[in-house]
Amino acid sequence: MADKDDRTPARNSMTLLTEVMNHPLDQGYVEAKSRPHGHRKQRPTAIALRMIVAIFVGLCITAAVLELRSPRPAVTQARTLLGDEIIAKRDLVEALEDQNDYLRYEIEQASNRLLYGDEGQAIKPTSADTLAVGSESVSGPGIVITLNDGNVERDPDAARVQDTDLQLVINELWDAGAEAIAINGHRLGPRSAIRGAGGAVLVDLTAVVSPFEISAIGSTNTLQVALARSQTADHLSRLNATYGITFKVVGETSLTLASEPVANLQVAGVPVGESSVGSVPEEMPQGVR
Repeated sequence: MADKDDRTPARNSMTLLTEVMNHPLDQGYVEAKSRPHGHRKQRPTAIALRMIVAIFVGLCITAAVLELRSPRPAVTQARTLLGDEIIAKRDLVEALEDQNDYLRYEIEQASNRLLYGDEGQAIKPTSADTLAVGSESVSGPGIVITLNDGNVERDPDAARVQDTDLQLVINELWDAGAEAIAINGHRLGPRSAIRGAGGAVLVDLTAVVSPFEISAIGSTNTLQVALARSQTADHLSRLNATYGITFKVVGETSLTLASEPVANLQVAGVPVGESSVGSVPEEMPQGVR
């Protein structure tokens, strides 16, 4: 009797294994699998509605991009007005400069009549005097130095030629014996100033832009050798290697530099008993201060 009871659990175990082997899935999975499945068909109206929404969104995005990229009428109009105003002011400045030259001539004639009388002959300044002050145009051999900005897109400030760079070159040329110097056609005199104003370079009150062409009249060989041996040449080489600023020196057999308007003296005057014609200065005037 004891043996029979021991064998009953073994039969039950075999029945469980047989059930697992023959029916591995749960009854719920079997019922779910036996149900018929079908794909839900989308209605044509739903597809058309989705396409209309997609097209509308695309049109909205395109219109927004075009609106952002197109220049605004107010900005375009302001830019046009500013350009017209700049051109008008430039023409006015040129007309005033011509008028200033004519008035300067009249002032000189009136001064001569006042000092020496209507019948007296005024003492004309010597060529050395006019050369020193830059009141007359001059011509002769010399050199032309051209400085050009580097890669301003990579470094807008440091890659531009600064006023200090021009000052170094000008002072070096004066020291080397240059007799007359001009920057982009603007003659330098005893009272000339080269300075920076924001991102622009001013020669006196006139803005000059790159490329900067520095014309110097003097001994071509002497000026070239002195500039090549100076620290200014080393400075320009470092600018070229670091920021891409280029410079070129070319000897010329003939250069012509225009005159520089001479400022009228308001306070200074010739001492009593001395001639109005001054002596030649020992050194040429420095073109910058």
